[in-house]
Amino acid sequence: MDTSKYDILDAIEIPADVQDAWQETLDILAQVIGVPAALIMRVHPREIEVFALSSNDDNVYEKNELAPLDTGLYCETVMDTREELHIPDALADPDWEANPDVKLGMTSYLGLPLTWPTGEIFGTICILDRGPHAYSDLERKVLEQFQRLIMGNLANVFENHEAGKRSRQALIKTLDRLTQSLAELERISYIASHDLQEPARSVVTHAQLLSKRYQEHLDDEGHEHLGYLVDGARRMSALVKDLVSYSRVTERHTAFQSVDMASLKEKVFEDIESLIEETGGSVEFGEVPAFTGDPMLLRELFHHLVCNGLKFHRPGVVPEVNIKAHDDGAEVLFSVCDNGIGIEADYKDKVFDIFARLHAGKAYPGTGIGLAICKRIVERHGGRIWVDSEPGEWSCFRFILPRG
Repeated sequence: MDTSKYDILDAIEIPADVQDAWQETLDILAQVIGVPAALIMRVHPREIEVFALSSNDDNVYEKNELAPLDTGLYCETVMDTREELHIPDALADPDWEANPDVKLGMTSYLGLPLTWPTGEIFGTICILDRGPHAYSDLERKVLEQFQRLIMGNLANVFENHEAGKRSRQALIKTLDRLTQSLAELERISYIASHDLQEPARSVVTHAQLLSKRYQEHLDDEGHEHLGYLVDGARRMSALVKDLVSYSRVTERHTAFQSVDMASLKEKVFEDIESLIEETGGSVEFGEVPAFTGDPMLLRELFHHLVCNGLKFHRPGVVPEVNIKAHDDGAEVLFSVCDNGIGIEADYKDKVFDIFARLHAGKAYPGTGIGLAICKRIVERHGGRIWVDSEPGEWSCFRFILPRG
């Protein structure tokens, strides 16, 4: 870190509209006094910058031009003393005849310090002329008026900066509290989901036992109610299982590793084998470039997307799912496309919400959590997911993952 000669607030930026106003102010100042150069200088840890300047054709300075400190500049004396510096003719003064500005032909100078409202130095406002120029009391008062104007601007900039900083700090505190609350909520959800698994399994088991042992003793209405009980218990068990999966995505803190795509493909096909047989569908898995991630979560991601492609097929149409990957250097773009029923445009974002179900459970059973899990997995890997679709014809889920 650079050690500054002065107490400065170098991190505060001056808005563009303020800089434009300063340039117009300096144009007026140069015209009123009749000099070729009117400048606002801003000091940095090791240099001083021509921050704003009059737009005279004969102005020898350039905007954002930098000059090193400790070289005998007029402005350094102003900042050192925090007082006005008036040099009518540098060539007639041995203390100033070697000044760097003299080499540019600027032999007379009048400058005043500019400070922030908290006292730190900003720089100077000054006027320079070629040849001797003993600035009159009126000219000096004019420069003082412009000094007060600029320092008023600095006070406003400082207050806006501090207000913004206070807002950012309040926002950070709010986000911290929200993050803690969400983390606690996710932990509670994870624990609760696990605790619900055993009761759910118990309900399913006993409902199935009732169905087997007492089926012959029940009338049609009893069979109907028992069927509702078994079906409801199974759906509750599936829901709890998916909730556990949803919570586990955030709970997992496994370090990313190089993904063995051959192994991943094999496991995905093992997971969907029965569904392929049930639907008579086909799944094509193209070549995938090397990348890093969590193999367990990625297996679950592809499982949900492929299952959706097989499950949401059109009546009388054999489902087809095609998985492709495009290497884009730092990222890999995946596409999981199907020839199914498609998704209406109004629901392309909603499908990733938890418990989002677009179809009746009997036609297309499910918990409405699968795509929410997919979104979490992709975001856990620092990527994003979206869907393109033509309703009644096809859907294509695309997601981008960093290569690692």
